[in-house]
Order: sequence, then C-alpha cells, then structure tokens
Amino acid sequence: RGSNSRPLVRFQHRALAASKAPMFHEKVVMLYGLVNQNLIPMWDRVAATIAEESSGSGTVLDLASGPGNPSLQLAAKYPELKVTCTDASPDMVDKAKALAEQKGLAGRLDFKVLDMQDLSSVETDSFDNVSVCLGFMFPADLKKSVEEVYRVTKPGGTLVATVWRSMDWTNVVREIMGELLGHPPPTPAINPMSLREDEALDAPLREAGFEVKTSEAVDIDFRLGDRDTAWQVFTILNRAMLDEMNESEDVYAKFRELFEPKVETWWEKDGDGGEVLKQPEPGIYRLIVAKKPN
Repeated sequence: RGSNSRPLVRFQHRALAASKAPMFHEKVVMLYGLVNQNLIPMWDRVAATIAEESSGSGTVLDLASGPGNPSLQLAAKYPELKVTCTDASPDMVDKAKALAEQKGLAGRLDFKVLDMQDLSSVETDSFDNVSVCLGFMFPADLKKSVEEVYRVTKPGGTLVATVWRSMDWTNVVREIMGELLGHPPPTPAINPMSLREDEALDAPLREAGFEVKTSEAVDIDFRLGDRDTAWQVFTILNRAMLDEMNESEDVYAKFRELFEPKVETWWEKDGDGGEVLKQPEPGIYRLIVAKKPN
C-alpha cells in the first residue's frame, strides 16, 4: 500500500463495523438536505403518479418520508388524498411536522414513527396507496419490509416506489474511500445502488404478491453545492466510518484533498456568479408502480 494509507490500516476493522452504525445525526441531515434539493422533480412525479392511480382520492401511507417527501407534495397538490407521513426516525418525523406547519399543510397530514420492517401498528388492508420513495434501500430485511407493505395495502391498491439505477457521484465516493483505506471499501451502511438491478426489488415484490404494472427509468440532474459544501456531501454515505477513522488524523482534510482533482471538471457557474458542482451526466432513478390483486 502507499504510504498515505498506512496510518489508517489499524482502523479498517473498526471502520467496517462503523459502516453499519446509524447514519442520521445533525450534520448528515443537513448534507442530505443539499442532496434533497435535487429530488423535488422525483417527489412531484411520485405524487402525480399516486394521484393518477387513485383518481386523486383515498388514503396514502408514505413510508421512509424523511423530512416529509413526497407527503408534502401530495398534501399540497392533491387535498382529497388522506396522507400519513412516516419515517423510522423520530427526528425526521418532527422535521416533517415543522415543514408542514410552515407550509400551512399540517391539518392535511397525519404523522407517525414507523419502521417498514414492522408495521404491526397498521391494520391489514388499510391503505389505498403506499409510497416508498428511495426508502427500500434502508431496511436490513427487504423481504420483510415488502411483505409488510403488501399486508397493509388494500386489495386493488397501489404501491409507488423509486430506487436508484445510477448516480455517478457515488462512484467518485467509492474511489476516494478506496484510496483512503488502501483497498476497496466495504459497502456503505446505506447503499443507494443496492437495488439498481430490476430483479433486486421486483423479485421480493412478486414473492409478496404484488404485480408490477409499470417500470420507467427517469433522468434527474444533480447539483451538489459550492466548494465549501460539495466535498462534505460526498462524505455522507460513509460518515460513520470517516468519523471513526478521524480519531487518528484529519481524515476529512485528506478526503477533500482527494476529492478536488476528481471533480475539477464538474464545476459550473451559478446564477449569482459563484460555482456549483454539477454531475456531468444525469442520475437515473426507476419509478415502479405495483398493484395488489383484488
């Protein structure tokens, strides 16, 4: 290994364990917020798809909603839908509540802390629609999660889900982590690409009883902040590991040093005369509509 990786060797086993640690502390939530600004077109598309499938009425269980997306879009644009906004993190649910109040939507939404791996507090066959926008990459037990989603969906009801198919900036993250560690990095605790192959999600859906109605690949642009923040966005998938490694040396400074030459051609001028990091090629997400048979 190169000399730059030697001080990190003794942390590699601890880093692997850290990669499985909970990811959502305040700094990471802020950085995810920067990424989430790019996802508004996705949330709008999911909301429109649910409205189309449900004729704009009925109930929606929004799982893994984070700070309220696409629940807020559904409540704002389709007031006849009765939306329940949920996340496994109480902090995220609190943020969603606060945003709903700011937007004057609090009266149109219910809020619950729910882990999709255990929806035992939700009655069987109780929701006309379920949305899982980028949420199926989080649970450790995907099969159980899909089964739970199927159980709470009404016969004839609809699941609308999105998963990542490609996102070039995460490839750069993997390169940087490999150089820091001196070998290919372990899979991050939250792996956006874990469901990039269609069968990775379609097979559990079919096994649970869903019928996949439509599947579409959709482009989405990524702008990831200025020179002071973009490199930090690139740390979010491995934040727990980097924090553990940082006990020995300023690994974040080294991360930034490796980051800058890899993305030098990605910078473009923004409307205020500054610079913003734009992924050269659009990301691609997959939009899935699945039905529970009558």
